[in-house]
Amino acid sequence: MGAGAILFFVTFRETARGSIFRSEDSALYLSAADNFGAFLRGKLPPSVLTRAPLYPALLAGASFGNPADATVCFVHLFLMLGGLVLFLAIIRPYAPLAAAMAAFAAVAADSMMLSSAALSEWTAIVLLLIELALVLRWCAGRSVFTLFGMSLFASLAVLTRPALGPVLLVPILCALRYSRKPTAEELHAEASREFAETPSTVFVVKSLHPAMKAARYVFLAAGFAPLVLWLAVNGVRLGVITIAPFSGISLLGVAALVGHPGDAKVSNGEMREYLALLEKDLVNPVTGSEERRYHHVIWDVSMPFWDRSTVRLSEWNRLTGRLAVPVLAGDPAGYFGHVLRQFARQAKHFDWIDFLLLVAVSVLAAKRRALLWTPHGKTLGMALLLHVLHLLVCSLTGVMLFAAFMCTWLPVRGAAILFLGCALLGNQGRKTAPPL
Repeated sequence: MGAGAILFFVTFRETARGSIFRSEDSALYLSAADNFGAFLRGKLPPSVLTRAPLYPALLAGASFGNPADATVCFVHLFLMLGGLVLFLAIIRPYAPLAAAMAAFAAVAADSMMLSSAALSEWTAIVLLLIELALVLRWCAGRSVFTLFGMSLFASLAVLTRPALGPVLLVPILCALRYSRKPTAEELHAEASREFAETPSTVFVVKSLHPAMKAARYVFLAAGFAPLVLWLAVNGVRLGVITIAPFSGISLLGVAALVGHPGDAKVSNGEMREYLALLEKDLVNPVTGSEERRYHHVIWDVSMPFWDRSTVRLSEWNRLTGRLAVPVLAGDPAGYFGHVLRQFARQAKHFDWIDFLLLVAVSVLAAKRRALLWTPHGKTLGMALLLHVLHLLVCSLTGVMLFAAFMCTWLPVRGAAILFLGCALLGNQGRKTAPPL
């Protein structure tokens, strides 16, 4: 447990400093946590209401509604410790302790700077690590309770960072991949594993399989309950069914890079004033990179005006969508060119350690292809798929992620270390699983 002690010490050192890194996003998260009741009722400025709910809820709950700098650090500390314990408890039967600790430590140590930042990435990384641990457990020995855990932690990850929407596909893909009818050999194996193998027990297992298959989807849906509940809450408080009402303004930022968002017919005086301000700014756009111009349209022009207005956030979101969609649809080549440039920039984030890890995994997989179909190989593949889809979502919506905040890449690193460690130590878990 030496790695755990090191992680605890480094995180506690960050906590003891008594101050946190603050950014524009940090101010919004802290404002939502300070006034969490008003946040739930939709009574805060639009810029604050664009935040996803889970991270402000954690801060508000830990500090009784008044988060201080030390509170943020201690919340992150307990997230790390709780995540470590849960991570090890989930995968311990399927991996050596040394490999599991190395995987978690490599992820947590590289993201340690986030322990002193009031940002949601740290929480998302911990949730994604637990999600991948559950994927490993599902591949090694399927259970409806594991499937429930996958869908639950996927929901919590999306409620932390909506751009992690592709993680919702993970439990769905796992459930669909193993929804086929079991073979006779698998039924006999399941009967002998759970009971004494006799013709009657095989018949019972075969008869119960349809009910178990239905139970799988019941547990899958139950895990999505927090996400569905929040969508319903947003429908009531904001008048729009979404996780975080940021899509319209984000598309407007992208449209400002591709073309010139047109006018829209509005009757509200404040909206007409906003359109005039936006038109004036777009005629003489700010110079700099695409990220700088995207940021300017959203945070320098739009959000300050929205926060001063009396118009509901849902109306602003619909207006910006009406402005942006015609531009993006009218110039698909320009839009997809922007997406490709954004994706290429974000795909070049890994350092030399990650490069060596990928080379080692590739060499090992080339020599022993069967390892790719073990539970650890499938988990690594799922982590890579999730990372690519996350980058694609961010590229489509104009969100630029820096290396330190690439919360889906660090779990890939952890999965790669776990894959290599288990292969070298000779423990790849069970290669087959019961039909449930």
